[in-house]
Amino acid sequence: MEIVPVSTLGLHTLHCPKPGVKPALDVVAVHGLGGDSYSTWTDGDVLWLRDLLPQSPEFNKSRIMTFGYDSNAFTRPFSKASTGRTFTFAEALLNDLSDNREQNDALERPLIFIGHSLGGIVIKATLRHARERPSHFKDILESTKAIVFFSTPHHGADMATWAGYLSNIGRVLGVKNTAVTDELKRWSNPLTELTKVFSENQENIAITTFFESRSLHGAIVVPEASATMGWKDERCVRLDATHTSICRFTETDSDWPRVQSRLKVVAKRFGLDEELEDRHLQQWLDTNKDTNKDTNKIPNADGLEDNKDEELKIDSSSKG
Repeated sequence: MEIVPVSTLGLHTLHCPKPGVKPALDVVAVHGLGGDSYSTWTDGDVLWLRDLLPQSPEFNKSRIMTFGYDSNAFTRPFSKASTGRTFTFAEALLNDLSDNREQNDALERPLIFIGHSLGGIVIKATLRHARERPSHFKDILESTKAIVFFSTPHHGADMATWAGYLSNIGRVLGVKNTAVTDELKRWSNPLTELTKVFSENQENIAITTFFESRSLHGAIVVPEASATMGWKDERCVRLDATHTSICRFTETDSDWPRVQSRLKVVAKRFGLDEELEDRHLQQWLDTNKDTNKDTNKIPNADGLEDNKDEELKIDSSSKG
């Protein structure tokens, strides 16, 4: 097992394909309040993003990363001077990920985000910033194909809703100082606004929502009604877990097969690489070599047939 780095802040790579193998996907996990880029995803000695997820062929050829930020920002005094930099950690994720992908020639590689609790809010803020600065971050916005949320509070139509959620978080984390708990409630306005803006601009991203069903310290921290976005194509899955255990798995965890299966479906949908496409084409050719089917049609990555007539016409005309 790898040693947890001295600093868990910033972008950390947990898994890469073998040397010489081009990754089919980039996966980035973002923790929530009270966690960090390693412990949030760890149960005992098992960091499932590193130890379990790559066991699936769909993710074995992916680059899996985790991002850490100073989540204690949510428990510090909220002053007027800080309101303009509310989501500086989202900006840090955007800059770190953009530079990393450019250095690794991965600007067009499909991207999947995984967020726990307020980490999902950080992801939404990251994509909002990307939309506002297309000259720098258009590739990240266009490459983001799916987001997997674990108990992220999407709905906070009024301050009371957010206040209740943040108070539960504070209580679960042992934040007993009344003044600090009061400060947590003041995040209601920016979080509510972010949820509204995200919903208006990110309809093309596939959403999977895992929501908790067991109480922690007497509270369901993020109820199903708050954890689900209500989008037409959103996949909502109930897990037998608390707010903190919902994103921690071992191989024998009863929820792991369900989570693994959903992630594999997401990866297959958006992570088809050239090798997989070539294998699919060869299987099609082997199946149809003795038939009378139109050989000018071959399957694309989705299993559909692409007509090659236009290509043949161009070839013919080039011969004079």
